[in-house]
This record gives sequence, structure tokens and C-alpha cells, in this order.
Amino acid sequence: MKRNYSINLLLMILMVVAFIGCSKDDDNDSPTNPGTPAITIDSPTQVSFKVNNVAVSYVSAASNVESYFSNSSLLATFPDTSETVFGYGFQKAVGSNYINLFDVEKGTYEFVTSDSALFVGFFPEQSVPYSNAAANGVRIIYYDENGDQWASDYGSAAQTGSTFVIQDTKFRISGGDKYMKVKASFSCNVYDGSGSFKTITDGVAVFDFWSEY
Repeated sequence: MKRNYSINLLLMILMVVAFIGCSKDDDNDSPTNPGTPAITIDSPTQVSFKVNNVAVSYVSAASNVESYFSNSSLLATFPDTSETVFGYGFQKAVGSNYINLFDVEKGTYEFVTSDSALFVGFFPEQSVPYSNAAANGVRIIYYDENGDQWASDYGSAAQTGSTFVIQDTKFRISGGDKYMKVKASFSCNVYDGSGSFKTITDGVAVFDFWSEY
């Protein structure tokens, strides 16, 4: 009798352990708690970050958010050197108008004749410094809920401890045009016209730069 009681007790313990294990697995696989998919180079173009610890996120083609190119070029006659600062941004449609949300610029791309190798080489997977007007690095512009502009090169433009890291890239040619998709992480200070600043942290983004000028 004692032996049967011990066996029954052991079986009950094993059943409880099995039930707990199954419950844990079910929670992890639950469609109501799938987790947030990781952002990769193949993700839609997007940007997410925190402004003074408040989360902000924009995904192109979602919630009326669209992306755009904002290249700025100074073209010279061959054989002189031409220059381009590449720009990519997000905007939101409000009625028949558009409200700017976020911009990133990278410069300066210098070329006599732009080819694929030169364009690809302009986006190495490494840290990039912040620079006034993106002349020798990157510039970030953030637009707050009032439409006010805050930029990494306004005010004192101090960026001690700030980062912008190109983590992954993907080159493609579409319709004869060259594009470089870039996944980056970033943090920085952005300033308004009066010199006040906000801190951007935990930034991660997928941008798509267009080689045309």
C-alpha cells in the first residue's frame, strides 16, 4: 500500500511539472504576445527613438506616413568635381498637406562621374560623426508636435557622447537608378533656434538613399 502511494505521488509531481512547462511554452507562443519583430535591413523604411525619454516611431506607408528623398547637390561641369548631400525623410499626410516628421542627411559625396562602386563606398558600415549641414558626416532634424524644427547642428551643436552607426547596408538598382538602404542606430542632441535642446536616445532606423542629384 505504501509503495502504491509513493508511485501515485511521484506521478502527480511529474504531471504538475509537465503542466507548468507546457503553460510556459504556450505563453511564449501565444498569438496575443508575439513580441516585437526585430528591425533588419529588409524591414520597411522606418525610424524609432526616444525624445527626452518619450517614445516616437514612424514607419513608411503606415498611418499616413510617407518617405521622401531630399538630396541637395552642387553640380559642376566635367572635369570639375560635383557634390551631393543625400537626404531621406518621413512626412505625414494631413488632409491635402504634409507635415514633416524626421530627416537625416549624409554628406558630402564628391564625384566627377558617379558609379556604383563610388556610391556604395560612401556608406561604410561604421560610425559617422555629426556635422554642420552634414558637410562631413550626418545631420538629424526632428519636428515636434507643433511642427517646430530641432536639428543636431542648431544652437551649440554639442554632440559629446552622441552616436550614429551604420550597421548594415543593401545596394540595389531599380529602373536604372541606384539606391543604398541603410540600417543605423543613433543618439544625439537636437536644438531649436533659441538654443534649447532635446535628447534623442535609443534610435534605430532603416533609411533608403537615392544616388540621383
